[in-house]
Amino acid sequence: MISSKIMNDFGYDSLGFYSLGLTNLFFGFSSPFTSNIIDKYGSKLAIKVGSVTFFLNVLASLLPTIKNKYQDLDIVFLYKEFIYSSVLICAAINGFGNSLLWCGSSIYVTKCSNLQTKERFFAFLQGIPQFSQFFGCLMSAFLLGNLDTLTFFIIMAAITGFGSFLLFLLREPLPQMVSIEQNSIVIENKEEENEVANDDDSLLPSTVQFSIVEGQPRRQTNYLNPPSFNNRDHKSTSIFPEDNNSTNNRQIIPQNNQLNTKNLSKYATSQNINSTDNSLKSSTTVTQSLSGMFRLLITRKMLILCAYMVQAGFTNAFQSAIFFPMLNDTMDKSNSKQKSSELSMFVLAACGLGEVLGAFSISLVIKQFKSNRMGVLYHLILSTLGYSCLIVYAIMFEFNPLAFVFALIFGMMDGASSTHLGLICGFEFDSQSVFAMGVNYMVKPIFGFIIILIESGVDATSSSTLTIFYSVSYAVCLICILIILFVFPFKPWLNRI
Repeated sequence: MISSKIMNDFGYDSLGFYSLGLTNLFFGFSSPFTSNIIDKYGSKLAIKVGSVTFFLNVLASLLPTIKNKYQDLDIVFLYKEFIYSSVLICAAINGFGNSLLWCGSSIYVTKCSNLQTKERFFAFLQGIPQFSQFFGCLMSAFLLGNLDTLTFFIIMAAITGFGSFLLFLLREPLPQMVSIEQNSIVIENKEEENEVANDDDSLLPSTVQFSIVEGQPRRQTNYLNPPSFNNRDHKSTSIFPEDNNSTNNRQIIPQNNQLNTKNLSKYATSQNINSTDNSLKSSTTVTQSLSGMFRLLITRKMLILCAYMVQAGFTNAFQSAIFFPMLNDTMDKSNSKQKSSELSMFVLAACGLGEVLGAFSISLVIKQFKSNRMGVLYHLILSTLGYSCLIVYAIMFEFNPLAFVFALIFGMMDGASSTHLGLICGFEFDSQSVFAMGVNYMVKPIFGFIIILIESGVDATSSSTLTIFYSVSYAVCLICILIILFVFPFKPWLNRI
């Protein structure tokens, strides 16, 4: 955000916009390869490597500020050509790092969570990192008013480096296990369920079906009291493949114990993600990973979801690029550039706060109404409010408290859509969740790159131009949200015990 404006003020024209666009472009195009890297080396390593690229990107931003302060220095590192090359190369590397970090962290959180905790975990994944935007913008507003730009970027580089160091201490995710000692759960066949039902009128007979491959329930039972299992002579089917020692390891659940479907769902979800990840590590090639990802991309379900990713790209690109110069141009002309930048950072701090509120609020909405579709509807309401405030502000084209309102709502929109997309990719695509994450982090940044390029040509000093641009953007986003709201085949909400 701020680097684009500062580079422009220092005489580097649209270098800041180009670096942001290049970051998004490489973010998108590297995501298919990121899936294979995570398959082979794990999500933890991806997070570590990705975090380092952020540090490199901040270091590259130091070069223009050093050149601006020490203009008489004649060293190769401060030549304009070298600065352009370094900033763009580091932006491209950071795009690859973004893909590693966000795709890796989404898979990491998916392995840590289950059907009961997924909303909370993904809210923390999106909300807590975005709190850094709130804190960072506030700190920037105070620092820019009291320190020179070079000192500011040095402090930012130190904070980024420390954050990367902390991520190197990340541990492997703890598996979600249940209180079943052996790797076998025995389910009786339908005939014996009916026999149990005849002996006990308190049971409502039904059939429990499990996916052999995915290890999670396909159809929920409607037992008032789930059937008990005993070790008498009756037929059984294990939902896990047996090995040579499975006869000794098999345990029939005692007659007095009931099948705890809540624990089973925890076990199944965790085992599904972890087993998929482990099996792919040793067997999947780059070609197979790319093939699997693009096969998923052209499915009807994923193509519909891409509409959600497109509108999320709009929201993110606005915050990253056009908001800051627009806010500066609407400031009182009597203000100094430093004062205008300081006020703009206070407004963008509201975006950061909105990111946190949006991430947690959409998780509460989805869990409260037990419906992913309600989450989309909630995002539709936020988008309508946010774009309405933004368009009114563009028409007025004068700095006023409405700036804080649309900034807060746009932050909520971005936090909500990012959290919801993570939930959908992590839990709506079963064993293809890694590929789904890759598609998400390919489509959204690529559209973000396109939008940032368009924004670089939009006159941020013209009220009429901004009004038209924002109105068209809202129309596109509205269509995308309506598509996902009415067409996407969400899974039915599981009855959680």
